[in-house]
Formats: sequence, C-alpha cells, structure tokens
Amino acid sequence: MLLRRITEHVKAQNWFAVGLDFLIVVVGVFMGLQVANWNDDRQDRIDEVYYLNRILNDIDESIAANEGVIEFLTGKTKNTYWVADKLRAGELTPGEEQLFNERFLMVEDWQTGDFIDSTLQELRSSGRLNIIRSKVFREQLGRFELLLESIRRAQEKIADYHKTLTMQIVPHLDRTRSVEFVDGLDVHKIVRDDRTEFERQKILLTPFEELAENKVLIRYIDRYAEFYYWRLDNVVELQRELSQLRVQTLEAIDGRLN
Repeated sequence: MLLRRITEHVKAQNWFAVGLDFLIVVVGVFMGLQVANWNDDRQDRIDEVYYLNRILNDIDESIAANEGVIEFLTGKTKNTYWVADKLRAGELTPGEEQLFNERFLMVEDWQTGDFIDSTLQELRSSGRLNIIRSKVFREQLGRFELLLESIRRAQEKIADYHKTLTMQIVPHLDRTRSVEFVDGLDVHKIVRDDRTEFERQKILLTPFEELAENKVLIRYIDRYAEFYYWRLDNVVELQRELSQLRVQTLEAIDGRLN
C-alpha cells in the first residue's frame, strides 16, 4: 500500500509527499532494528545472569568437594609422617603395633582437587564469553583459568611420581586376603575374585622390625609424606583462588541485577 502511494506521488510529481513517504519508511526500518537490538540485548542480559549463576554454582560445588579432599590429604600427610618417624626410630611403644599396621596400610591412596569448569568451557566453545559485559571479570576468569591449568599440570606430574612410590609399598602388602575377627583372633581368608575393592582389606606382610631396617623403604615413605603435602598445598591454593573468584562472581551478579 505504501509502495503504491509512493508511485502515485511520483507520477503526480509531488516530491514533498515522496520525501515524507520515504522518511516514514526509513524511520520504520530504524525503529524495527532498534526494537530487535533491544530485544537481543535484553536476552543477552538474561543469559548473562544465568551463566554467572551457573559459574557461581560450579564454584560452590568445587569448594565443597575440595574441602573433603583437603581433610583427606591433611590426615594422609600427618599419618605418613608418623609412619616414617616410627620406622626411623626403629621401635614402637606398647600397644602401637596395631596402630602402626593400620597407618602403614593407609599409605598409598590419594585424592585430588579440581574445579568444575563445564560452564566456562561451554561459553568459550560457543564464543559467548563476551556475553559477560564486565571486562574486569572476564580478565579475572582468564587469570583463574591459567592458574587452574598450572595446578592441573602440577598434579599430573605428582601423579606420575606417585606411581614410582607405590612400587615400593606394594611388595609389603597382600591384596588377595581379607580379615575376619573370630573371638578376638585374626583369621585370614582368601578373598574371592568377585569381591569388590571395598570388601577387600589389605594385609601388611612384612614385620615392623624388618621394615625399620629397610632404609630405602623409609626414604620412600618420607617422599610419600612429601607427596601428600605437595598435593595438599595444590588443593589449598586452588581453594584460596576459588574463594576469591566466588567473591568476584557475586560482585558481577550484583552489578547485573542492580
């Protein structure tokens, strides 16, 4: 209809009317684009808050999981240093034999800390990281990701070191047996092949006196204690950075909602 009207005005050489019609078309297109841009921007702001809250949730879940890892590794560190000290001393006080056996058997297992970075990976892979308007916060995320990569590489190196340490512990353990207490006595039974790892109980094969004379083993136990300490230090550092990132994420969310 508008096109027909413009055609009629051109035929009538009513240039004022033609200019007015043209202006109406331009303004209409401009307004349409502005409304579309406004809708896109509004959706981006909704998505921004959504992703910021997802990042916050990832941080909270990671912090909670890492707290358990820190508790585990703290106990492992103290336990392994205690075992090393007893072996170097070469003697146990009355009643410590069972405790030593239990703590020696605890040497070897480990856990690791990490960050659930699925949301950040999704934003980067989809090219939507810039949906977070705060340049400062994007830079903070970038620095954190570099630190996270550094911590992960360090933990991988320690994990390789762990394999070497384990080979010094395994010969003194028997994983094919379980322990059953009958009238206060230890009765050793062969474990069926279908038993799960949780159903198994490792048995210390080598007497304390023989272990205490094994200077090479004692050095490895010392290194195991250091292994736990290094891993604990990595998780504590990660936890500290996550706590800082949590504060920064909350500030970014608050800036979007206010």
